[in-house]
Amino acid sequence: MSKQAGHPRLAIPEIPLIGLLCALAGSVDAAAYLLCGQIFVANMTGNTVLLGISLLQRNPKEAALRAGMVAAFLAGVIVARLLAGTADLLSCPGNPKGCLMVQGALACGHEADPIRKELISRRAMGEAALSERFERAKLEGDLPSEADPGDLARYVMAVMHGMSVQSAGGANRAALQGVIAVSLRAWPQ
Repeated sequence: MSKQAGHPRLAIPEIPLIGLLCALAGSVDAAAYLLCGQIFVANMTGNTVLLGISLLQRNPKEAALRAGMVAAFLAGVIVARLLAGTADLLSCPGNPKGCLMVQGALACGHEADPIRKELISRRAMGEAALSERFERAKLEGDLPSEADPGDLARYVMAVMHGMSVQSAGGANRAALQGVIAVSLRAWPQ
């Protein structure tokens, strides 16, 4: 996408790709709906509509299923946005490569041990905040009941820190987005 006055604009060459992706998403949704017990997996519009219908029909079991599908999708969207924001930050030409909290702790010698400990503490605070948010998401049904919020937080932070190291080594935005795509395949459904 090209940017103009701070707003994303579609470039003509992207339109065929968008059409292809829409067709692919529709095909995936249709296949899942037909083969997996009428569940939409690629788009949430169908699940949202069926959630509303099941609520109107006072069918709590069906409503819980639909709400769970929408919630899981939204949790994945939030993590994807967090990782995409990391890729944007790390690949911006005006920003230094890597992350001070990651690189600083890796490069500290014994004489800088207090700095290294402070960076470790700050990274731990970020991980704890993410873990707390995932715990809330689990309680609200946005994550599967078997999901471990602590493990998910460590996983997301490890991916973000790894992206920082990759960026410092010269990885561009496309390479970082490749890391995100692979990482999201491991996200709990």
